[in-house]
Amino acid sequence: MNPIVSMVLSQVTAPVVRQISEKLGISPNIAQAVVTMAAPMIVSALSRNAADPQGAEALAGAVDRDHAGGGILGDLMGLIANPSAGNGMGILGHVLGAKQAPAQEVIGAQTGTDAGTVGNIMEMLAPMVMGVLGQQKQQQGLDAGGLAGLLGGGQPQSDDMLGGLAGLLDMNHDGNSMDDIMKLMGGFMGGQK
Repeated sequence: MNPIVSMVLSQVTAPVVRQISEKLGISPNIAQAVVTMAAPMIVSALSRNAADPQGAEALAGAVDRDHAGGGILGDLMGLIANPSAGNGMGILGHVLGAKQAPAQEVIGAQTGTDAGTVGNIMEMLAPMVMGVLGQQKQQQGLDAGGLAGLLGGGQPQSDDMLGGLAGLLDMNHDGNSMDDIMKLMGGFMGGQK
């Protein structure tokens, strides 16, 4: 598993999951399942964006500007209570763009919840991912290239569940991701029991 994904998931402790589930009116199991699927997808999308030097510089600038030192990790309960404070929607919009809604639908189908709920959890999760990057950038003294390397240099980890989702949404590059989403959903649903 990608080390950043592991660090993000380690932040989502049982009390954090419980607060997410209570805020959104879903079971803790569903909240945990969405987090477990969404975290690698967000990290993979960031990794893709940071694969070229310009994208890596933009990411490093965003981390320095808004997430230096990972301060948000010290108040995850506050983030969950007020997700807009972490600008998660802005982060997701930049990282996933038009692929955000299809990604939410796939994760929702896999976890038995609606895409809107998945989107709410992703809004909470995106600032956590950026916070972990800010923390690691500071602790390790990373520049833009080091940050991209930490993310995986644009290469999604094959063992991350849905880790490559952001890159796979339009696998055949036909401009329509729905056909690929249906194949992906079928593959994951067939493999889960």
